[in-house]
Amino acid sequence: VDKDFNFIFVNDSFQKVYGYKKEEVVGQPVAILISENNSPELDNDLFTAIARKETWSGEVFNKRRDGVDFPVHLSLAPLLNSKGELIATVGTLRDITERKRAEMELRKSEERLREISKTDFVWEVDENGVYTYTSQTGIDFFGSSWDDIVGKTPFDFMTPDDRERMVPIFSEIVANKAPIKNLENWNVKKDGELSCLLTNGLPILDKEGNLKGYRGVDRDITERKRAEAEIHKNEQRYRSLFENAGIAIWEEDLSEVKAYIQELRERGVSDFRLYFDEHIDEVIKCTSLVKLLDVNKEVLNVVKAKSKEEVINSLPNYFVEESLSAAKEELIGLSEGRLRIEGEIPLRILTGEIRQILFQLTIVSGYEDTWEKALFSFVDITERKRIEESLRFFRMMIDKSQDAIEVIDVETARFVAVNEKACIDLGYSLDELLILTVFDVDPNRSVDDFQQMIQDVR
Repeated sequence: VDKDFNFIFVNDSFQKVYGYKKEEVVGQPVAILISENNSPELDNDLFTAIARKETWSGEVFNKRRDGVDFPVHLSLAPLLNSKGELIATVGTLRDITERKRAEMELRKSEERLREISKTDFVWEVDENGVYTYTSQTGIDFFGSSWDDIVGKTPFDFMTPDDRERMVPIFSEIVANKAPIKNLENWNVKKDGELSCLLTNGLPILDKEGNLKGYRGVDRDITERKRAEAEIHKNEQRYRSLFENAGIAIWEEDLSEVKAYIQELRERGVSDFRLYFDEHIDEVIKCTSLVKLLDVNKEVLNVVKAKSKEEVINSLPNYFVEESLSAAKEELIGLSEGRLRIEGEIPLRILTGEIRQILFQLTIVSGYEDTWEKALFSFVDITERKRIEESLRFFRMMIDKSQDAIEVIDVETARFVAVNEKACIDLGYSLDELLILTVFDVDPNRSVDDFQQMIQDVR
């Protein structure tokens, strides 16, 4: 977006996520995406960061073209000219709807588990495995009265498959007079529903050491098993999203980096910026402590690798001398407690070519204390940097020209760039022209004339 928060570019993924066509968005204010579900404080923080030429990232609600709100992770970075003036803001947005749903499902599962802990089935069996006692929970599970449970065995309530599986396991436990530890078994409740019980018990021995039975507790873990299946499904979904994401992502273990930073603190280091400025060798050492755990498909494309193993085993080779400055900023940010760091870094890919990378390093939620899991996502912006340099040169040539020069969008007929001579000739200021079309400036020019002119140029 430009400095007035109007869109000047969106990519194909933006169009897919938001439902807008590119031409519907360019020139429109970002307000068309802002949801009323965001707090005023959040919106204020976001726009204040832009005004201060600072990066910003966080979770916000956006609005699709059909008016439906959805959560996104938004990262913003300012683009400045050579004078340090804000000329545009680049935003990357990721739809986190599925992640939020997974988090909600996990919270629901945890709530169910707390309720499960209140409903334990306490029991006793004799040396033949026949129930001699049951708590009310057992009656609620399997019968209507005491007599529906006492006199039967646990196997009478198990599913046929689990009965066949559990008989030899219990037989070995009984033969050894051993405790029963965390045995999961599926049972059929009185209403016909399946229930998974976690069985624990201790042997009852007489004075001579003879086995007289077992006393124990069954806990209904059905909901936990379902939650585990859901988590597993969510993990599979995450792995699928990870593997097929449109940006390169690799998974890192930074636990040794964290340990080393803590060691430096214990040695009296408090100003890490000053320390790493004066000890660039320590930056190099910290990069060697990074463990690469996994990479997605897009990483292979970016670094020109044939396999994940080739990427993982080549991590030290990606860094060049110019990479150390960005690596130093990462270390400083981590040492200051920041869990998300963004920046640019040059990397040497496996062909030996140096590519300019726009990255975001994020400590995964739940690993803030260990840094054992971090995601390093990045995009190759080498071509963009080259284009920006070309555009800067082009802009300079326009501004220095003694001839009137006008750059016009062939799709919208809007003025994209004009120099001072053109402003003088047309009688408008630069700001005025950049919101006008050629038809506004020359009402006598028809659409057919404009299209013919474009065709002649082509």
